[in-house]
Amino acid sequence: RTTHLLTNTIFYYETQMKLGGQWRMVRKITFPGLVFFSADEEIRLLDSLKEILGLPGFVRIGRDITLLSDEEVQFLEEIGEEDHVMAMSTGSIEGARLRILSGPLGELDCSKVEKIDRHKRRAYLKADLFGSVNRVPVGLEVKKKTS
Repeated sequence: RTTHLLTNTIFYYETQMKLGGQWRMVRKITFPGLVFFSADEEIRLLDSLKEILGLPGFVRIGRDITLLSDEEVQFLEEIGEEDHVMAMSTGSIEGARLRILSGPLGELDCSKVEKIDRHKRRAYLKADLFGSVNRVPVGLEVKKKTS
């Protein structure tokens, strides 16, 4: 499970941007500056660490290796899908409640959505990752808003 996740991976999300007066689908990097990877020597080290600490993976930041918890790996697998790209979702806002009409956000808990930027067609998920609370951008087009 984690070998698939950690093999030279950069996570992306799909969103729309206005280019040349038209909305176009683009891919943006979800975690700028982070690459999830594994190398043979570090795999052996990781296997030892996993046995000792019971941890499933790691993030390497600069020269530091940061281990991922089971919850972090599960969250990354949920948002990354097979190709590590989270497709754009569509939804509506009914009162103060977000309702996902289509896309991968429908499979996630909507209470994780911390902010919606309708103009940039993005939502930000609140996630405990890498030892702190982070905002994770995802593509979301709000088709309708009712009071």
